[in-house]
Amino acid sequence: DFDTTYTGIVRMAADFDRRLGSVACQCFERVNSLEAGFKLIVSFQGLLDRPDIADDVGAQYPLMVEMYEHELDMVKALFDSQRSHAILNKNMPQTAGALKVAAELRARVDGPRLEFAKYSHPAFSSADA
Repeated sequence: DFDTTYTGIVRMAADFDRRLGSVACQCFERVNSLEAGFKLIVSFQGLLDRPDIADDVGAQYPLMVEMYEHELDMVKALFDSQRSHAILNKNMPQTAGALKVAAELRARVDGPRLEFAKYSHPAFSSADA
């Protein structure tokens, strides 16, 4: 009697993990920014320790790396366009405006990079990432 009850509970827990994994995957598929992806990782942090859920969600992490690569390309394009004629804030000298734009672009690159460094998933720490 105990063995059948235990087996039923284990099966029910595994089914629950698969369902949670599919919900997490759907959430990651609908993410449209890196910031939202990292918030999603934080919100599922306790559940990502479970192997079934981690396997399902781990397949979505390379998509975040692709989003970061796209973000880097956008920052590079912005930097190149700002180099010749920077858009400055009102009453800001040319040099100060250029420094401010460079600092903002650097923050836009460094923020996600530091977030990637917090997580130990192979997709975030591989040579491709």
